[in-house]
Amino acid sequence: MKVKTQEKITSEVIAKNIIYFDELDSTQKYAKKLAEEGIENGTMVLTNNQIDGIGTHERKWHSEEGKNISFTLIIYPKCAISELDTLTVDIAKCIVDTVYEIYGAKLDIKKPNDLMCNGKKIGGILTQITTLRK
Repeated sequence: MKVKTQEKITSEVIAKNIIYFDELDSTQKYAKKLAEEGIENGTMVLTNNQIDGIGTHERKWHSEEGKNISFTLIIYPKCAISELDTLTVDIAKCIVDTVYEIYGAKLDIKKPNDLMCNGKKIGGILTQITTLRK
């Protein structure tokens, strides 16, 4: 495991703390443990090779070493859970807009969580809400 703090990141919260693994079973499983321990808000768990990832409806998510970005962000939102109903689609829209703005590439969203380019899936977004007791 390598812990990185990115000097070029300008966000005050998102990915200020990046925990990187060359290989990890699941960024989501690891992030959940960290959240339960109270890790810093905005921490990103990132791996080059996720070997037992979680997909929609708890299906296995397979990623190919060096050809995928597998990460999980830990966020402690200050809102009611009901306000997060559209979070997955909202994230997808942000990615679509950002990719177009930076690269001029048009992506589509196949609801609820797939990112498509020229009719092919290029990514997926899985959001998981866990309530923590303090």
